[in-house]
Parts: sequence; structure tokens; C-alpha cells
Amino acid sequence: MARASSASWDLRKSYPYEFYNYLNFKIPLGLRGDSYDRYLIRIEEMRQSVYIILQSINLIHKGPINTRNFQMNFNKQDFKYDMEKLILHFKRFGKGLSIDKGIVYKSIESPKGEFGVFIKSFGSYKPYRCKIRAPGYYHLQNLTYLGNNTLISDLVTLIGTYDIVLGEIDR
Repeated sequence: MARASSASWDLRKSYPYEFYNYLNFKIPLGLRGDSYDRYLIRIEEMRQSVYIILQSINLIHKGPINTRNFQMNFNKQDFKYDMEKLILHFKRFGKGLSIDKGIVYKSIESPKGEFGVFIKSFGSYKPYRCKIRAPGYYHLQNLTYLGNNTLISDLVTLIGTYDIVLGEIDR
């Protein structure tokens, strides 16, 4: 939504995470902010995604892909012969991981915008509060502003270019 209005905002460029600081890609920008610009930006984002995938394939090192740490390697064949791995598997997935005490917000760039998770924990296995910030909900709030004094056919186009998933906006 912001890129269609010429706002150059991408979390992968602004706050690089994972390996995005090793990749070279462009942030597609629109000029007018209308539905056609949002469509063109979506097409260009798909092209840039293919470009990112091709660069990522070249960054994969040759060799084994599993970790050597047996606590993090969950190969099903090992459970047949190693009772300790089986017990550790049930402890980890039955009880969950211990979450450090504190407040954390982490966001990533998803295909529809910023996807964030807020967690507040007191140091137990279950967080005290977990809030998921889906981008569709915040895009939908803008619909009343852009849809004011428009025809129904234009409203259908607006909803289509917003790419709203109704399952994510009922939070």
C-alpha cells in the first residue's frame, strides 16, 4: 500500500534480517497510489522474488544440511534406535520451549506488508501475551477513506488490489 504511493519502505532493506543484507534487489514504487499502481507493484514484486530466490540458491553451501547437534536434529529414523532422542523430542514438543522473560516485537516483510509478532513473557513455557500483527487488518482500515464517494465497481477493484484475507482480519 505504501509503495504504491512512492514510499520506499521495505523491512528487508531498512532493517535487514536473515541474509537479506547479502542480496541485491529493488523496491518497486508506484507514482499515483491507485489500483493500477498496486497491480503493477505486485507484478514487479513477483519478479524481484524470483531474483531473490536465484541469488539465495547461489548462497547455499555444499555439504550436509542437518545440524550436528542431536538436540536440534529431529530425524525420525533416529527415534527407533536412540531412546534419549525420543525422550527429548517429547519434552520439547510436549511442553514447549522456554521463553525468556521480557517483551519482544519482531517483524518481517511478508507479501502483503509488515507481519509482526509481539510476545510478553514472564519466563515460563507459555507467553503471557502474544499478539500477531497481520497487514490485511491495517490495509482494510484504509478502505473507508479510499472508498468514499466511489462507485461499487471501483470498490470491488479496491478490495481486489488490497488482497485482503478475511481470516487474518478478525483478530
